[in-house]
Amino acid sequence: MFRQRQTIFDGKRGDCFRTCIANALEMPLEAVPNFCDSEDWWERTQTFLRGLNLFFCEIECAEGETMPKVPPLADGSLCLGTGVGPRGTRHAVLCRYHCDSESRQHWLELEHDPHPSDLGVEKVDIVGWFMVVDPSKSAGKSR
Repeated sequence: MFRQRQTIFDGKRGDCFRTCIANALEMPLEAVPNFCDSEDWWERTQTFLRGLNLFFCEIECAEGETMPKVPPLADGSLCLGTGVGPRGTRHAVLCRYHCDSESRQHWLELEHDPHPSDLGVEKVDIVGWFMVVDPSKSAGKSR
């Protein structure tokens, strides 16, 4: 995983999401579009990732829950966590998913905040992760 910093700090159109994707995929920031600079950011994200044989999934926290009910992921899986940051705007960070099969508890641990403040988010209310589209093809970076 890379630890690049975001370069655009304009609230809704900032590039924390793009920076998290670039870091998770170990790609230079310039190689990943700033998906959130347009209304069709979800479609643009999926189109870009499709070229890497990947799909991005998200699950939102239900009302009253402290963490989204993430499908079982491998302990230590890298995820994107989003929530309201300390600056009052939506913010994306990289997290590690952890689970304890005996106690059935699961939690996220902050792995990297692309913002220079390193303050993370107040509460993760959406968790996102990558899935391979076609397992018969190699997942990862296109070269």
